[in-house]
Amino acid sequence: MFEMRFEHRHELQPAGGMTQSIFAEAERLLMSETDFQRALRFVASRKNMNRYRSMLDFLFCEIFIDWRDRCFAYYDDETRPRLKDLIDEKQRALYDRWLVAALTLAREKLELERVASWTRFRSEVLRLAA
Repeated sequence: MFEMRFEHRHELQPAGGMTQSIFAEAERLLMSETDFQRALRFVASRKNMNRYRSMLDFLFCEIFIDWRDRCFAYYDDETRPRLKDLIDEKQRALYDRWLVAALTLAREKLELERVASWTRFRSEVLRLAA
């Protein structure tokens, strides 16, 4: 018996969406080194990353959850401002450093194969950011 199946798979892009071209260093890491992409998938294995348009949107919004609603509002209506229109250069640089720290921590977790909950990972990142 011949069976045909269609399976739609959404391949999440490393960058784009609400955070497109705003966090240069974090974006560079995700675009150039698949280790960081694998590491992010590893620490977020119990999260639904596919709700977002990019890995960077996911990382930013799931660490800095106060931005999540604005991100989804932008997805619903792209005439709404992107993040680059809502924060200044100083905030942009600060968030970029924190996201790089998050990606570095994620890579360490992957290398050690140390699984932790997203909540615990997020807490560690926020502690590093403080």
